[in-house]
Amino acid sequence: MTSTPTLSVCSLTAGPGPRIATILEDLRPFADEIIVAVDARKDPSRLGHQARVADRIVRYEWAPPNERARPWLYSLCSGAWILEIDDDEVLSRYFLERLPDLVRDRTYRQHFVPCHWLFPDATHWLDEPPWSYDAAKLIRNDPATMSIPGISHATSDPAFPSTHLERGFYHLDSLLRDESTRREKVRYYLGIENRYRIESTDKDMAAFYLPELVPGVRPVRVPREDHEAIVRVLAATGEEAPTPEGLAIPLATRAEIDARWPARELADSAYEAELKVLDRVIELTAGGHRPIHVRVENGGDETWPWTPQTAGWPFAFRTDGWPYPYEHRPLIRLSYRWYRTDGQLHVPEGFRTGFPANLHPGQTTVVPMTVAAPEEPGNYLLEVDLVHEFVRWFDRPARVFVTVHPRDC
Repeated sequence: MTSTPTLSVCSLTAGPGPRIATILEDLRPFADEIIVAVDARKDPSRLGHQARVADRIVRYEWAPPNERARPWLYSLCSGAWILEIDDDEVLSRYFLERLPDLVRDRTYRQHFVPCHWLFPDATHWLDEPPWSYDAAKLIRNDPATMSIPGISHATSDPAFPSTHLERGFYHLDSLLRDESTRREKVRYYLGIENRYRIESTDKDMAAFYLPELVPGVRPVRVPREDHEAIVRVLAATGEEAPTPEGLAIPLATRAEIDARWPARELADSAYEAELKVLDRVIELTAGGHRPIHVRVENGGDETWPWTPQTAGWPFAFRTDGWPYPYEHRPLIRLSYRWYRTDGQLHVPEGFRTGFPANLHPGQTTVVPMTVAAPEEPGNYLLEVDLVHEFVRWFDRPARVFVTVHPRDC
């Protein structure tokens, strides 16, 4: 092991010890550290297989969604890169051969790795949507660019520059679980609260886990060089091994895990803020758009994340808060309301605008907030406030009178 770890391999697992140990053994030559987090519902006296391959083993109190513990898990990693692997995945030889070069190259922040969904047997996989997709498996361990949402079926928010590899990892779900178990998984995932999942995956959920019910699928053959690794993992069965005598395995509590979970509920103390509109005169054309500069001070005790800029800055969000599935959480952004001068609410909420960088407690930033003017000309009161999506408005508004002029034509 090097003095400064380069690659941290980690896994959240509730599966059989023989299987996860076999999966991780293939990564031992490449990993500077291997961290295994075991669901606390498993017998702590029977974790010998996991302890055999791990440099560090911890137990954690599970809570839905499964990905809830991922931000906490990544915080345990000290390597320059993080590679997470599940107990039902096998890495391709193509990926393993390139792994040393990938972690030595500091040009990129993420490497997207394609998923190969095995079906109907260990020698075939589904090379078509929705089973064939790219996952952010190899991530630069950099707090400035790494964002782990901790919601269902989400790994890391995109960070650029990045690469997309040609071959990646095999998913064994269809071979390890019978149809009734996979049907239950579909019900479980569709039952997760909207704010804790990516809803765009809902239409494909049944197909993901029940490919035998989808007509016209066309499995392709697994490359010969990957057969042995897949078969070896599928054959890794047997009894759990006793935990080595004297090995202390710490337990991470729900409170410890949720302290790093971006989707957690925030205390009232997180919603302290001071806002001020900096523009001296604001005049708009009916239906027009323009940025208004707002000074924002974080008076609370939580960090408000920056917003990924996929469409330029400032980036105006729809009022329902969902321009695309990946966003840094908690979802705290600027928005606004329009009032008539008689106090009547005219527009209940407008576009969202995110922060250009993380805003830590006590810090102040200036945000060019995108505003859409009312369609009717006249004098209005613009009320600017912060909103935590799906939770609440901050109720710390800044107010300014605005003249909305008629259109020229």
